[in-house]
Amino acid sequence: MTKIDAYKILEENIADKGNRPIFFIGSGMTRRYLKGPNWKGLLEQLITKASITKPYEYFIQKCNGNFEKIASVLQDIYFEKAWEDKKQYKKEYYTDDFDKSIYLKDNIANIFIQLAKNFDSKPFLNELELLSRTNPAAIITTNYDELLEKYIFKSFKTIIGQRIISETTKGKNGKILKIHGCVTKPNSIVITEEDYENFIDNQKYLSAKLLAYFVEYPIVIMGYSLSDRNILGILETISEIDFFGKSRKQKASNIWFISYSRSNLDKINELQEKEITLPNNKTLYINYMNVMTYNKLFESIVETNKYPYSITSVANELGYDHWKQIEKYMKIIEKKKGKRIEDIKRYCAEYKNIKRYSEDFVKEIRKARKYYAQQKI
Repeated sequence: MTKIDAYKILEENIADKGNRPIFFIGSGMTRRYLKGPNWKGLLEQLITKASITKPYEYFIQKCNGNFEKIASVLQDIYFEKAWEDKKQYKKEYYTDDFDKSIYLKDNIANIFIQLAKNFDSKPFLNELELLSRTNPAAIITTNYDELLEKYIFKSFKTIIGQRIISETTKGKNGKILKIHGCVTKPNSIVITEEDYENFIDNQKYLSAKLLAYFVEYPIVIMGYSLSDRNILGILETISEIDFFGKSRKQKASNIWFISYSRSNLDKINELQEKEITLPNNKTLYINYMNVMTYNKLFESIVETNKYPYSITSVANELGYDHWKQIEKYMKIIEKKKGKRIEDIKRYCAEYKNIKRYSEDFVKEIRKARKYYAQQKI
């Protein structure tokens, strides 16, 4: 039996969609590259920083294991301590411009800022270099840290919190959408029970904003578990889209869930169809893959960068509404090169009968258009 090449299927999926992929990046990536804490580790650090005499286990019992409730309890502790010694924080924090959560969130921001300062790329040099070349259309993340924008996708525009709702999704440059806030704006951080309640209240607006991404683009999810409620919330919204119909069992072939794993070694890099039961009792099937490193994944996505355009997107790049408007320029290239443009390997590739075109092709069309104008053909 011929083994299915999962990465080849991913490349074909990206070509089929005709758009660069969207990355959905969670805290697992922060733990991998910045050695950042998980929920438990972060709460333990905050308890230690505040010199609280009661241990982490006390708060687990007090809040029935609910991390967000623990953060709300710590919020009040940090608030009281901040007002006992007003030299600890910025003067503006002690005004009505900020709510009582700012002191806890300022400490959270400092934890992740320090992690970024100590960032060592050497153990993951090749992996991160490949990631920087993947050229996603956008990155959606619940991470607070600045790893992505400072070290990997430096040209991307960063959009934080509720500003995402009013931001246009159009534009040539990639975007990093930080839906749970950022260390650069501590008050934007989503961490407490109240924060999550507000986030859920606004999620319908956010989901509507992001819905076009999840319909029109290949989605690659990394750094999350399948039980993460942020992921489940987004997938639940997707399952309600009209084009799925009323079926309770649906397949989202453009969604790829990448799980970092040290177990199930026989399943590494193997494409699986994962069944997920959502809070609305619908079932969604997505592509699922275990990896031990991200090298092959990023290599595969980088490979699709060689031919990023459909013929329609070539026309759009040049300011035209339809690909037929560039046909005359294609004929000029064919005549000058002495062969059909599709036969010139560096210009074109084919995935399941779908032709994709390179940056060189766009450059040649520009030259042909200039030649056409000069010759007044």
